Amino acid sequence: MEFLQLPNGTWDEFFERMTDVMRGKLVEVEVAGLDVGDQIEAEWLPLNGIVYEAKADTLYVYTEPAQGGVDHAIAHPREVFVELGDSGLNQVVVIDAEGRKQFVHLRAPLELPATSGP
Repeated sequence: MEFLQLPNGTWDEFFERMTDVMRGKLVEVEVAGLDVGDQIEAEWLPLNGIVYEAKADTLYVYTEPAQGGVDHAIAHPREVFVELGDSGLNQVVVIDAEGRKQFVHLRAPLELPATSGP
């Protein structure tokens, strides 16, 4: 596994391309910081998109509303890292202006084997 830091000027384009490929993968959003502890904001919901909006200086993680989706906003991200593994992108780690680490863990949905009829 390898962590790469993304330069600020590439965030919007990277997440636009990433969303096209990763839409439907399951995501868990975790926030960790001295002031908030360690919290799970979204637990294994289908990803609808990740968008960085430069004007608002906010990174948005959108999950599928039909699955009880949660929209998570990360205001004023300062550093963005991606972890790449054998199967592609494993997680995105964002350090915000408050020093909190926000983890977006990704995994493929579990595919159940086909069942034979009765």
